[in-house]
Amino acid sequence: MKRIVSLLLCALLMLTSAVVFAVPASAAEKVVFVDTDKDGDGSSPEKALASIFDAFAALGEEGGTMVISGNVTELSKIVDLPAWKGTIKITSVYDGVDYRKTNEASLDLHESRFFLYGPTVFDDLNMNIFYSTGIIICANWNPIEFGEGFESTILGTKGIYLMGGTQSGAEGEYAFRDKDTHMIIRSGEFFLVTGSSRAISDTFTGNCVIDIYGDPIITGYLLAAGCNGSGTFNGATFNIHGGEIALLCYGGANNPCQTTGTVTANFYGGKILAFDMTNANGTNVFNYAENADADSIQLAKDAGVATVAPLAAAPTTTEAPATTVAPTTEAPTTTVAPVVTDAPVVTTAAPVVTTVAPAQPEPTPSTGDATLVLFASALVALAAVVVISKRRVRN
Repeated sequence: MKRIVSLLLCALLMLTSAVVFAVPASAAEKVVFVDTDKDGDGSSPEKALASIFDAFAALGEEGGTMVISGNVTELSKIVDLPAWKGTIKITSVYDGVDYRKTNEASLDLHESRFFLYGPTVFDDLNMNIFYSTGIIICANWNPIEFGEGFESTILGTKGIYLMGGTQSGAEGEYAFRDKDTHMIIRSGEFFLVTGSSRAISDTFTGNCVIDIYGDPIITGYLLAAGCNGSGTFNGATFNIHGGEIALLCYGGANNPCQTTGTVTANFYGGKILAFDMTNANGTNVFNYAENADADSIQLAKDAGVATVAPLAAAPTTTEAPATTVAPTTEAPTTTVAPVVTDAPVVTTAAPVVTTVAPAQPEPTPSTGDATLVLFASALVALAAVVVISKRRVRN
């Protein structure tokens, strides 16, 4: 009898071990710290890397979290970074510590271009912009999000040009004519926001989606097409839940940038101070929630938007969706950096290309090997029971 019990316990132990080893541990997220006053390997605030160039390289293709743990000063253009597939989050708050408060952390940019090469989130971050006419952030058709707690201090004129596409002269500037872009903005101040590109004359068939929540301010233009070029862009969707927008443009700005597809603004909250329909040559729609700002709705009607109508089902809150750079439809983002001499002097509406960039789901570990191990263990256990049974019969 003791022998039978021992064999059964052995079989059970093997089966339990198989279950344990069949579930692989998920790899820990990469985290690197950055502080210009340090010169370490990025493993801690005390051993921080000195440059975000090194930080992007250290995070690599998988992405991760870049913690601005002190003052980070970048004097050159941020271009030619290695591409990444996973999301990179740039923040000054990590593991319960707000380095903006404990170490006056900030990202200080002194040049005009910041090009991104994968999905990116800016969250709980202070950015100081020293370049005379502002900085162009190009998402390059990758999903981009400015989360809660993003603040920018503009020490020159204009501020941030946020481009879902790219800037003329950039490598591969025409490579994504059919790509969609997706942006989420929850905080911060911007001069110009477009899902499209800048200073490029070509035909783009993609769309863009721009979701705005909270209290961000766009002091210049929210565009459905590009600016400073003569490109033709397809359509855009603006989901506006909050903030203040100085000018919403259904077409393009400066030169004949135009939209030829459907441009839809879904207005749930916030305030829009003016509309522009220049070069808006497609189907133009403005849908509004019942409790949305009445002055903004009237301005849309006065501007000549073709369809101005109530939303069928307006949300009851202005809460922004879950914080991730996961777009609802595929849309890469590109950004353009402002040039001192050709910063867009927008006298007319600037179009924006909009489409949603689908969120890239995290890969789930394969369960194939685990299934085989479990099956083999089950067979061993069964064999043990059969042996025990035979011996009992003989006895």
